[in-house]
Amino acid sequence: MFYIFIITILTGIDQWTKYLIETQLKPIGAIPIVNDIFHLTYARNTGAAFSILRDKQAFLILVTTIVVGALIYYFTSVA
Repeated sequence: MFYIFIITILTGIDQWTKYLIETQLKPIGAIPIVNDIFHLTYARNTGAAFSILRDKQAFLILVTTIVVGALIYYFTSVA
């Protein structure tokens, strides 16, 4: 049960930060953190990490659903 709580919290934080990026950073494009060195820049990724499997959202959703389902099954059957 503890694992499900942690997963839920981390998923919530992930979705919240994505919401903030969409609403706050997307309209302005970039925020300089350290001038000429480090900027937070809005970029859209249509794949997995580093655009692996770009434009293959259906496949990524299917794999993610299977993995999450397997993890939920594993954690609920172990506990």
